Amino acid sequence: MVLRVVPEELAAARARLDDRRHALSQFHLDSGGEGLFGSAVLASAAARFAAHHEQQAERTAARANADADGLLAAQQGYASTDDDAADGAHRLAASASGLRNLGGSAAGGAVAGARAKTVTYHGLTG
Repeated sequence: MVLRVVPEELAAARARLDDRRHALSQFHLDSGGEGLFGSAVLASAAARFAAHHEQQAERTAARANADADGLLAAQQGYASTDDDAADGAHRLAASASGLRNLGGSAAGGAVAGARAKTVTYHGLTG
C-alpha cells in the first residue's frame, strides 16, 4: 500500500472549508414579525423556523471548522512522519556505510561476510 499525500491539495481543501465556514457564519434569517404576518401565531412559527435554521447553519459551520482543523492536523502529521522517516532512512544509510567500513573482523566477526545495503527514502521532504 502506498500513501501519496499532496500538501497543496490539503491546503486547497482547507482554504475551501475556511471560505464555506465564513459564508455560513454570515447566515442570519429575519423572521419578520406580527406586522408582517398579521398573526402572532404565524410570527412565532416563523421565528422558530428561522432560529432552527440559524442553529443548523452554526452547527454546519462548526463542523466545517473542525474538518478544516483536522485537515491541518493531518497535513502536519504527514509532514512530521515524512521527516521522521527521512531521518531514519538517512541514519540507516549512515549505519550501513559504517558497517561496510568495519569489514567484519573489527567487529569481532559479528558481521563477517555481511553485505550492507543502502536504503533510500524519497518522500515529501526530498
